[in-house]
Amino acid sequence: MVDVFQFSAIYACTAEISTLVQDPGLQEECQAYVSYSTPRIPFPFLLQLYTSLTQGLTLKKWCMENATKLKGIDVRRFVSFGIVKGFLYRSHKYPVPAEGKMDRALPLARYLDGGHHFDEICTDLQVSEKDVMGMLEGRDVQIVHR
Repeated sequence: MVDVFQFSAIYACTAEISTLVQDPGLQEECQAYVSYSTPRIPFPFLLQLYTSLTQGLTLKKWCMENATKLKGIDVRRFVSFGIVKGFLYRSHKYPVPAEGKMDRALPLARYLDGGHHFDEICTDLQVSEKDVMGMLEGRDVQIVHR
């Protein structure tokens, strides 16, 4: 299952980026898939862009920082190609109690064990991420990205 593409998400490279570096056929496939202009975007340039996706940097901010470099590149296809081929991953947000203990009476308490990310919580409760953040407001909860 592939995660929903979101500009508010954080994406980063996995160790599998080496597969892309070593496989000329995969490089050509990447160029063809993510480029919407001709000539195709050179692979070294695409690799530089992929490796600039890092923890702590949302895709939206990354796009703003690289706006001039992204001409001719479909960002959605750029990210989805990396996800599907396994050399990019999406960093999820997990709410965890700051002190390791949580009031069990809190409706979200069962989700605050570090094993449930926001997408799962939002889906189970059928609420938005903003609503979940509102439920956590005033609680001693940290948001961990991993």
